[in-house]
Amino acid sequence: MDSFGIYSVQQLRRQGWTRDRLAAARAAGEWYHVRRGFYAVPGAPKDLVRAVRLGGRATAHSALPFHGIWKPENGLLHVQVPRNGGRLRDPEVRALPLGDRSDVHVHWQDREPVKENLLGFRPLVDASTAVRHAVQCDDDEGAVSVLDSAMNLRLVRLDEARLLLPADRRGLFPLLDPKAESGIESVARIRLQRAGYRVESQVLVRGAGRIDLLVEGRLALELDGRETHLTPEAFEEDRRRDMELSRQHLLHLRLTYRQVFHQCPACMRAIASALD
Repeated sequence: MDSFGIYSVQQLRRQGWTRDRLAAARAAGEWYHVRRGFYAVPGAPKDLVRAVRLGGRATAHSALPFHGIWKPENGLLHVQVPRNGGRLRDPEVRALPLGDRSDVHVHWQDREPVKENLLGFRPLVDASTAVRHAVQCDDDEGAVSVLDSAMNLRLVRLDEARLLLPADRRGLFPLLDPKAESGIESVARIRLQRAGYRVESQVLVRGAGRIDLLVEGRLALELDGRETHLTPEAFEEDRRRDMELSRQHLLHLRLTYRQVFHQCPACMRAIASALD
């Protein structure tokens, strides 16, 4: 079980680290003290270290990337702490109490804490808990995109996804699609469906491969995420696919992450004009 370079004293003792040996390693810069009972190696993920220093484990948006799940923009440190947790500390300076920080969201654990097993402490919650907390914090688009990603990775089943939605938001369930391979695809699909378009995800087109979204059966919509296709090989492959779609008389349009999330009205006008 990966501890991401953050360990409890109990873990270290089981691995043979005596107090003197640990003190020598700290003096040599091999370890540093996170908070009472916890140590980390230089280079351990910052948000996980901050969550442990606060007094809990990373959850929601702060944990999703470590499970491979797509994360909507959020900007907060999300930490799950035991429901009887006390002495919560500032995530940057362990000598200070947590106080009222606007960049921290504390999720109180709603079950008895699980005792550390033989595999040891993990600085983040399990995938299902991280998804549940993220869904509670996000708007409809964010909630659907997180659940789509978790289902696509087979970390959450479709029947489980319904239960991860808060009771007052179960109406989002019909919008979920485990075929979606990215959050940008989920958000674009939801916006198009709400605008009245018929949309299919991950449609296989012979000779061109899978396209992200097929709108009204004739517009192939390709969505480039934050990581664009910058290698010469990827650039050439994208253009080959575009030519094949044209050969099969399919309209095609490429949109970037920024365009979908920050220039949506212009995108919707372009799609409407293409289909007109």
